[in-house]
Amino acid sequence: MFCLHRLNIMWKAYLIVSVVITIAAAAIAGYLIAEKKNVLITNKQIGLLKLASTLERKLNADDLTKDISRVNGLAINQAEKAAILNNLYEPLLLETAKENPEYDIGISFDKPAGWEEQSVLYISHPLYIDGQFSGHMRAGYMLDYLDKEIGQYTTTLLTLVFGVWVLLMSLLYLVFYKFTIESSRLSCLTSDAEAEGREAIDRQASSKLACLIDLCPLPIIELDDNGCIANLNKAMQDLYNRYFTYSREVLIGESIQALSSQLGIEYKKSFIARVMDGQEIRNEYLRQLGYDWILNGIPIINADTGRVNGAIAIYHDISEAEKTKQEMARLESLNAIGETAASMAHELRNPACAIRGFVELLQRKCREDQQEYYGIILEELDRMNGIIEDFLSLTRNRLIDKTPLDINEVLRSLYPLILSDALKNGIELEYNLCEKAEALRLNPREIRQLVLNLARNGIDAMSPRGILRISTEKTMSGINLIIQDTGTGIQPELLNKIFEPFYTSKQNGTGLGLAVCRNIIEGHAGTIKVESEVDKGTTFIMFFPNVKEECCRLPKSGPEVGIYSMGCEMTTP
Repeated sequence: MFCLHRLNIMWKAYLIVSVVITIAAAAIAGYLIAEKKNVLITNKQIGLLKLASTLERKLNADDLTKDISRVNGLAINQAEKAAILNNLYEPLLLETAKENPEYDIGISFDKPAGWEEQSVLYISHPLYIDGQFSGHMRAGYMLDYLDKEIGQYTTTLLTLVFGVWVLLMSLLYLVFYKFTIESSRLSCLTSDAEAEGREAIDRQASSKLACLIDLCPLPIIELDDNGCIANLNKAMQDLYNRYFTYSREVLIGESIQALSSQLGIEYKKSFIARVMDGQEIRNEYLRQLGYDWILNGIPIINADTGRVNGAIAIYHDISEAEKTKQEMARLESLNAIGETAASMAHELRNPACAIRGFVELLQRKCREDQQEYYGIILEELDRMNGIIEDFLSLTRNRLIDKTPLDINEVLRSLYPLILSDALKNGIELEYNLCEKAEALRLNPREIRQLVLNLARNGIDAMSPRGILRISTEKTMSGINLIIQDTGTGIQPELLNKIFEPFYTSKQNGTGLGLAVCRNIIEGHAGTIKVESEVDKGTTFIMFFPNVKEECCRLPKSGPEVGIYSMGCEMTTP
């Protein structure tokens, strides 16, 4: 392209020079023709003057006057007089005309016809007889003859100029042609070298950019105009490898629509489909396939046609950030609960204890038909005390006293209590405990509270003839405690909310039970996971690791608020 550009410049220069030379030649030719005409006119004027002098010398004025007087004395008309004079001087005029063939000369005693209407160089001398104009002596040169002479000169000159112009153009063409060929050859060599250098730099820059993109922790994908993968970085390949094991070579050229279908995503409603339709998307939030994403997409548009030639999409996984955000919100809620519970727990417990004491005293002295009412009062006082205990379980900042314990023994000790609750509600209880479970460092009171909370929740969620299953299973790193019911299940959109304090679906629930369970699990460095299907039941899976050493909470004055993480507790004011 660069060589062609140089060639175009050279031939444009040749064209400009040719036009300049042509204009100059035309101007010179025009100038020479004009000068030639002026010179000819001047020469003819000089010739007329010489001719007039010759006539004046040959025609003696006195002899002419005498001749005119004699002819005038004749008794004839004016025309006959003029004819006599013309015949008298005709030999002299013919002799002079032979000497000057290009001039018209003569003596006329009548007005010459047609001379006024023609362009002439003209010299005349009037002749008067008896004071009256009788004729004139004339010498003239018609400009038509001059034009013919100028035409002949112009033809000759233009032929000469044209020949010189052709010669110059030929020489100029040869010079430009040789110079252009040589220059273009050198330019092409130079431009080729420069192009190779630029291509090498571009390849190096592209390689560096590809490395940077491949090292980028954010998944990046490039699509062509057919919606097929043109390129992707390692993070994007790792993202696809979460769901299927395709190599990079297999993914390149694969249709994004086909991959979306394999992932269960409706392509027409997807983010990438909108980008391929020409829509630019910036920082759009999407939760999909169990992850939280911030999406950015830019269509690649041809500037000339306006057609979408592809797209680039960037995925930012913010799942961990969202979990952290939710955890911080939960901790803020716990902090608020802790501040409330710490300030109110003692104020509520003291009068409750007093009330309970007096109610028990009155119950001993009351009539038999009133015993039921006092029993209801004591149950409600116990329920209130349980709520206070739940508050304190969420907010206490104390050492958890853990001892090596077989979790199956705790579950066996709870069997009669859970079975009693199950039978009251027509529920079947199934125990399936693993053999020789490894002893874990547990707090038996909190484990009892955990199991009872989840078991009673499962019983409440089931109608008669439901089944409550409690089981344990050993793993390489700990024990799984599984509590499963066949109840109504939990809506998918509510699964992320059930562990939040005060969130409940029960009419008379406090919304603290599952929050307390989660707190107990985290206090034991474990994890809790819930699986649920509407109208089929819910399963809670709790994992207790084999923890050899504990991190202990540091005592701290002020409100008792605990933050639990991986078996360690830190306190916040």
